[in-house]
Amino acid sequence: MIRLAGYQEGKDIEIHFTGLRPGEKLYEELLMNGENTLPTYHKKIMKASVVKMDYTTITSHLELLWNILQTDKNQLSLVTKMKEIVPEYISQNSPYCKLDIQVKEEIIKQQ
Repeated sequence: MIRLAGYQEGKDIEIHFTGLRPGEKLYEELLMNGENTLPTYHKKIMKASVVKMDYTTITSHLELLWNILQTDKNQLSLVTKMKEIVPEYISQNSPYCKLDIQVKEEIIKQQ
């Protein structure tokens, strides 16, 4: 991009490699567990078959998150509830990594 803009790396624009910052991810998950891709007319283009959630479930989750935010200023409680709602999300390089194991154990107990 630097060259395409007509500049030279190291002369016009310096690049500094800083590594991962807390909470930053190396990759993005595009689909959750249980979601698959479906073919389209083009072999290199796929479309997602997403898990559908009803409006009542979503608003219920949002209300729970809002109540935690209003009553418990502890970010750990908020992130714990978020991980319960979206168990597929795994923290990386974050102080919340330890919650991934706890949340998975809780989900297994409930099943």
